[in-house]
Amino acid sequence: MLKRTSLAIGSLLAIALSFAGTLFAPVASATSPFASAQWSTSRDLEASGCAITDFTPASPPSNTTLPADGLSHAFNQDDTATVTKSGDATDITQASLSEHSVGRLTSKGADPAAVTMSYAGSAALGRSKAPSACEVSGNAANFLVVDVTLTKPMWVDTRFVQQGRGDAQVEIDANGSGDTYLFLENFDTKNDLSQRSYLPADTYRIFMVAEQDVTNANASMSGSVSMKFTDVGARTAGPSGTATSYVGLGSARDCTHHTLATQVTSTKRRAKTIKKIVFTVNGHKIKTVRSHLRGKTIPLTLSDTKTANVKATVTTATVKKKHHHKKKIHKTRTVTASYLACS
Repeated sequence: MLKRTSLAIGSLLAIALSFAGTLFAPVASATSPFASAQWSTSRDLEASGCAITDFTPASPPSNTTLPADGLSHAFNQDDTATVTKSGDATDITQASLSEHSVGRLTSKGADPAAVTMSYAGSAALGRSKAPSACEVSGNAANFLVVDVTLTKPMWVDTRFVQQGRGDAQVEIDANGSGDTYLFLENFDTKNDLSQRSYLPADTYRIFMVAEQDVTNANASMSGSVSMKFTDVGARTAGPSGTATSYVGLGSARDCTHHTLATQVTSTKRRAKTIKKIVFTVNGHKIKTVRSHLRGKTIPLTLSDTKTANVKATVTTATVKKKHHHKKKIHKTRTVTASYLACS
């Protein structure tokens, strides 16, 4: 397991982790990859030597289901409290804490497509006296816990953006082994984090936590977390270039056989002009073909553990007549595509 560095957020994730093994209400049909998704809250306010009224911490956190319907759903908490100095009724602080979140779950058939959460928090202290004798500190947090099943290995691309004063974390754990496959944290900073993680077929629990803190001063934060799930070996760019009508590059890698299928055009007129095709992967030449190419399938062997930027360079030769003379014209065309690794 990866080490958590924020005690405040760590305690919130401990709350979320306490749900491990809990069966939440289902969020969609039996074919959905999302078994459950729950919003929960945590809030706290302290003021040494001062009385706090009209503020009740949520314990235990109340749970609200996030539907897996591809739509955005808001989950907001807004808390206010009055803090009064014991023995001095004129020393009053009006405290407000809020954390607003929007979540969305999307799927593609039986596979997850995306999990997203955006958030915005604020904390304000209105003082009747300056300086106040009340040392006020606290937090309001929203966290989202999602259980998802992968029936096959997938890549998940996570982007985590935040600005302002506040804490947020995102984590992916395997439900069975408890192994952590992703852990990112933004703590009181402006940051833009991204990570690509390989997830074997398994059931996982996703945690997303956003906490607005207050310590004797106003504060605000905002941010977003997006997770995009993609099949291993999937094509992520292309095909593009001037040789797309000469060579077709496969829509995905064959991770079972460690290959990528390419297909030479079956058009007779175009195929007979091809003199040579050179295939490169990540800048390295791996295969050259020269004859009997019409309609031919050419497999390229690829490393499972590396992304693949594939290029086919096609050399053609055509003959043109001019003033009873024949002239052979050579041209070079290319087609490129990029693919995720298989593991």
